Amino acid sequence: MKTILLRISLFFTTISIAQNTVQISDLEVLQGNWQGELMYINYSDNQEVTLKSTLQLEIKKDKVIGKIGYTNEPSANGKFVIKLKENGTFINNEEIITRSKQDDGSLKITTKYDGSDNNKPAIIFITYVLNDTNFTMTKEVLFENTTERFVRNRYTYKKL
Repeated sequence: MKTILLRISLFFTTISIAQNTVQISDLEVLQGNWQGELMYINYSDNQEVTLKSTLQLEIKKDKVIGKIGYTNEPSANGKFVIKLKENGTFINNEEIITRSKQDDGSLKITTKYDGSDNNKPAIIFITYVLNDTNFTMTKEVLFENTTERFVRNRYTYKKL
């Protein structure tokens, strides 16, 4: 009986671990050109700011190469690389804590990492929701010695 319970427990543990992994093929829908906006909470006055934004994403082997542009602030434009690590359990240095399919077919991935926000220690949560027409990335912050997260920024895009 103990052997059967152990096997069942290991089976469900394996399923749980496997569900929190991401493969490069899961991200292929991101390839292309996107248009949308960045909403962020300004550090100086805690006011919400929205900027128009463009995003170009390309899959190259096991990486997503990105270029981000800000229509009204071109000096803030930049490039980045997303790489899956440790057999798909990390996106860059962010540990994948959940991975699920939504009712509309979108893939939702939530990651976390220890970092800082506004020069204060915090746990950072990033939630990615993607499908072939929409992509959002939301950053939430949980400051040390607090119990509630808040949204620091959110990118929202539609595929062109």
